[in-house]
Amino acid sequence: MKKLNSDEIKKIENNILSVYADFCEKNNLKYYLAYGTLLGAARHKGFIPWDDDIDVIMQRQDYDKMQQILKEKGNHISQNIVLKTPYDKDYAYQYCKIIDTNTVVYEKNIKNKFKTSLWIDIFVYDKIPEDKKNQKAFQNKLYKMRKYYFYSIEKKYQGHSVPGLIKYNLIKFFVTPIYSIINQKVRIAKLADKYANSDSNTWFCSLFSEPNTKFIMSNEFEQTKIQFEGKEYTTFKNYDKVLRDYYGDYMQLPDEDKRISHDMDAYLKE
Repeated sequence: MKKLNSDEIKKIENNILSVYADFCEKNNLKYYLAYGTLLGAARHKGFIPWDDDIDVIMQRQDYDKMQQILKEKGNHISQNIVLKTPYDKDYAYQYCKIIDTNTVVYEKNIKNKFKTSLWIDIFVYDKIPEDKKNQKAFQNKLYKMRKYYFYSIEKKYQGHSVPGLIKYNLIKFFVTPIYSIINQKVRIAKLADKYANSDSNTWFCSLFSEPNTKFIMSNEFEQTKIQFEGKEYTTFKNYDKVLRDYYGDYMQLPDEDKRISHDMDAYLKE
């Protein structure tokens, strides 16, 4: 296999995004460039120079419809562009990714049995209760379940404190083995859309958020186009507000020591 450099990784991921976006347009699915990808589009008209990540979000109804459509096609958008879901046993995450199966990726802190391919992340936005008490309780429950699950797939503790290491080992070796890995992923994925049929107008990134995550209101899902690496994609019409809520003055470049890229090795199959 040939090891890929950063520019080669970005080229492959950009192709995955293009194929995915064309699939969404063909099937009337709404998606939004988000997080670092939206920041890169707004500030650099493409990738953040030191980052090789692509993040997309979908509301629950489109996220589920995407999975239903692709399930009938063996999860293939094309020959080598494939959907991965929490129901796949060899897959580590609770949210979906679109991968290029012509590549192999080893993430530095994820157990090797969960080898993957170059990907784009597809995060789902779910409804959350509008009252603060239930919001906090629901966020905390999901966050704790996700954290405990990741303890089971990580190679080693990522923190720095001794009490944290002790807690990590207790949970890793005595709590997480109670459930199989696949069942933990499925439990988390199913809990995330608990309020799908509610009247709530408040949405959040249920499967990749922290307790203090930002919310998005129903009226903020209007769309516009934005350029990313020479092609137009859809995102939030009020993306300036969305980015300022997340990053503050997002046009200001971060200090060099905060310019962090993925810790992984990627290879092209030959």
